[in-house]
Amino acid sequence: MKIAHIMPVNASKERKEKVLKKLKQVVHSNTEIDIIDYKDGPVDLEYYEDDLKAVQLMMADRERLAQYDGINIACFYDPGLRELREVLENPVMGIGFASMTVANMLGSKSTVIVGRDKWIPKMSDNSLIYGLNKNVTNWRSVGLSVHQLKSEKKLTRERILEQTRLAIEEDLAEVIIMGCAAIDNIEQEIEEKFGVPAVNPIIAGITITETLAQLRLKNNLSHSKKYDYAMRVQ
Repeated sequence: MKIAHIMPVNASKERKEKVLKKLKQVVHSNTEIDIIDYKDGPVDLEYYEDDLKAVQLMMADRERLAQYDGINIACFYDPGLRELREVLENPVMGIGFASMTVANMLGSKSTVIVGRDKWIPKMSDNSLIYGLNKNVTNWRSVGLSVHQLKSEKKLTRERILEQTRLAIEEDLAEVIIMGCAAIDNIEQEIEEKFGVPAVNPIIAGITITETLAQLRLKNNLSHSKKYDYAMRVQ
């Protein structure tokens, strides 16, 4: 089995190696993972214009992506999820959709912790589209950009832990979702400190993608092409 983990940005070699190492610890030993990024892509995805550019790059790459057994889009905005499902036969998942799905199976109420307030409207709209908005009861921001989440580790940790505390006390959250692929290596501390599950988005994404790929390979199950994801008739 071969899965494409798409970082739809211009990612550094160090960042890609770090992500690949983490993903390999989760998937089955016979599952291969290719980290795909785009040199012409944005540095990070925070603005809709960058989101659009990322979608265009992935759509232009559809022939290569069609060769994989599963595709995982590693941005919580889930850019290009519907577009790629429309043009490809193989399973496509986004880490936002995957994270909310996993959280829905772990508890009745979830809070998503994101970097900036700017991100919340589109992400919360997605939860409504996915039918998971009843489980996601609140969205909390730590007031940090993607760059800051990656570079200011101490501040990021402090703010996430504080928002987690508030989510449990005020939102009655049973599950905490990390609302960005740049938030990493804090879920275990949350679980130990607060006693609630914490969902890492890239782990949720690759796990669901691997499962969908297995279903297609073994049971020929993939996204329906009847209506929503119907392909263009030539």
